[in-house]
Amino acid sequence: MGADQAVLLRLYRTHIRSRLDYGSIVYGSARKSYIEMLDTIHNQGLRICLGAFRTSPVESLCVAANEESLYRRRDRLALQYALRMKSTPTNAVHDTIFKPRYETLFRNKPTQIPNFGLWIQETLRQIPNLDMSIIHTNISSDKAHWELNEPDNLLDLNKTKKSLTQPLEYIAKFNEQQINIRNPN
Repeated sequence: MGADQAVLLRLYRTHIRSRLDYGSIVYGSARKSYIEMLDTIHNQGLRICLGAFRTSPVESLCVAANEESLYRRRDRLALQYALRMKSTPTNAVHDTIFKPRYETLFRNKPTQIPNFGLWIQETLRQIPNLDMSIIHTNISSDKAHWELNEPDNLLDLNKTKKSLTQPLEYIAKFNEQQINIRNPN
């Protein structure tokens, strides 16, 4: 008796797919022939997990396993990364993605693989109704985390034993703390 399908899929996702995902942002724009080598690993893993025949169509495997194709997954991960970088303009990678260089070089040599910034810019242009201006910008503190003031912790609810205290008493103490926080006078 072998492992059941759910366990095999969980093992596949944690041990194999996670390794295929790692660095997919970097290698995702590589030549199709190189990426297809990784796709065969993905497809074979799904076939083993599902107990499917070698001739089973890849699309059917993905549907049966509730998995997206590696192509779509790489694109989704790259888009998520780019949008996360859009929200952090202080990140060193931000300008590489949103102010890509060497655009004319790649335009003059269409056989060359464009860098990530050019590739993701083209991908973002193809998404209909995408409004990049609504992405919130994260503003980080100039202070290091160890230089920030420690937050005040209220531990008044821990003074009584839970087994000896009624739930309504905890609720009343919690509400009292909220009032004290809102009105510190």
